[in-house]
Amino acid sequence: MGVEIVNNLEEIQQFIESNRSYFGQCKEEASDKPVFMLGFDNTSPKEAFEQVLEGEPYYLAQCLYHLFFGDWVAKNEQFALESFGSLSYDEQGQIINPTMAYFYAYCLNRNDELDKSQSILETLRKRDFAPAYVTNGDLYILNGNSED
Repeated sequence: MGVEIVNNLEEIQQFIESNRSYFGQCKEEASDKPVFMLGFDNTSPKEAFEQVLEGEPYYLAQCLYHLFFGDWVAKNEQFALESFGSLSYDEQGQIINPTMAYFYAYCLNRNDELDKSQSILETLRKRDFAPAYVTNGDLYILNGNSED
């Protein structure tokens, strides 16, 4: 089946525009020390927010991740979770942005919402989203299901 991505780029750009002031504040307070994140450049939180403000939506998931954990910018877990959730799905509840959904699942896992997190990962795996295969494999091993 493969990953079917419905382009919600316009929705993401509208989201960025409607939160421009907030992201500007985040940029000003964010760390300028590079943070290694798989799938992203070795970018600092400050640079990630700058990129988003300059119209590069690729870095939005990274910015929301930083906001969720608050290690490199002021923590805003609720904003991050709500943002990931709204940008991951369409009106029918189908995943339209696998990257946002993957980050959402990761944050839900850290927020002890394991069933919802695993459901997202399973859906992504069934749609051949490669990072979900690795994460599902880790979960199977962690849960003692290494035969699966």
